[in-house]
Amino acid sequence: MINKYPQVSFIYDRKKTANPTTKSSVEMRITYDYKQKYISTGIKLYPNQWKNGKIVNCPDIMQTSQTLDKMLTDVRQIILDMEREGNIDIMAIPEKLRQLNTPQISFLEFCNVSVSDYTHCTIRRQFVPLPCVINKV
Repeated sequence: MINKYPQVSFIYDRKKTANPTTKSSVEMRITYDYKQKYISTGIKLYPNQWKNGKIVNCPDIMQTSQTLDKMLTDVRQIILDMEREGNIDIMAIPEKLRQLNTPQISFLEFCNVSVSDYTHCTIRRQFVPLPCVINKV
């Protein structure tokens, strides 16, 4: 029987690389229509810091737990949005999650940030038109 909704869970040490001196990653697994998609959470823990799907014995347990909860909430919201659109594609979830967590800035703001990384001579030679465009907008 095929599940109507994707199942989302956290998996620790999927590749079986953790030992008492080496951390391993916590990943999110999304299962739907006999397909699985793994997404990295960016969190690495020692084996004694993960028990029964929960974080334990971790110095920053509150912040780490909040990060996992936010990611789970975001993925569930993406799945609900996909369901409303009528097309659930678990392979597209990582890109949608990246878009959700990337701040949206205008092109002019992007140019301003990029220009601030260059030296004054480079700005003067190559980006002279930018202040003109910014001042006219």
